[in-house]
Amino acid sequence: MLKQQYNLLYKRAIAGIILFLIISFFASAQDDTITRIELPFKYKPDPEYIKKSIEFMEQVMGRQINDSSFILDDLPLSFNEFFMDRLIAAADTSFLSKDELRFIEKKRYPSLTYWSKEILPNVKIISHDTIENIFKHKPDGWGYFRKNIGEAINEFSFPVFLRNYTYCIFCFDYSCGWVCGSGKMVLYKKYNNKWVQVKIYCEWVS
Repeated sequence: MLKQQYNLLYKRAIAGIILFLIISFFASAQDDTITRIELPFKYKPDPEYIKKSIEFMEQVMGRQINDSSFILDDLPLSFNEFFMDRLIAAADTSFLSKDELRFIEKKRYPSLTYWSKEILPNVKIISHDTIENIFKHKPDGWGYFRKNIGEAINEFSFPVFLRNYTYCIFCFDYSCGWVCGSGKMVLYKKYNNKWVQVKIYCEWVS
């Protein structure tokens, strides 16, 4: 009888240890997943990319990104089919080669998952989910937005650098109402440490 009780306790102890290891394994895996989701990058880019991106944003969008009333959607604009169609249609080989267009189209560049205060500390960053919920569920979306958040929504793409950080493609969009807004996709070139606009690939106003 004593031997049977010992064997039963032994089996329960082993089962408990196995259960503990399984739970620990899945908890650890879950923690890793959460950590990856919360990182502001799809992968950890070269620190130089982060530094150059901040320098570019300060020069090109300096006044806006240092204004505490400036509202930015935390989801970056992506180089989707709309942008790529216009980029390819307006391609000028004196600026962009076919290989560079393919580099952009295949998304081989570093990219941001979302804008964060670590990168743009002085603006008001609003979750894209929050913005979508307002305009999806509120009958007067813009009225609610202006009353509770601000006057307009801004969106930026992440900077796409080419030719050793001497060229950069960048998109931005401004929305202030149902038929109020503007935006463009621009190619910049660095001259004497200053980013200068050299070509507009598409521009829109409503």
